Amino acid sequence: MAKRLVRREVFTTICWYAVDITDEQAERLEELYENDDDAFYELYEEEFEGDMDLTRDKIVNENTEFTIEEND
Repeated sequence: MAKRLVRREVFTTICWYAVDITDEQAERLEELYENDDDAFYELYEEEFEGDMDLTRDKIVNENTEFTIEEND
């Protein structure tokens, strides 16, 4: 029976996104983040998420494995 060489890669990608905010927005976000998760994420989605820019990304913990399997 034929065999198959299989390569499996696992990557963990860490991404940083950022948007400039005012001091007042920062205070409000900090307060909500500490006290009301739902309100924080609602405000984030409404006012900030669409303006976020990818500022950095990094792939860590790259792991590649090879296996030989039966080819059905």
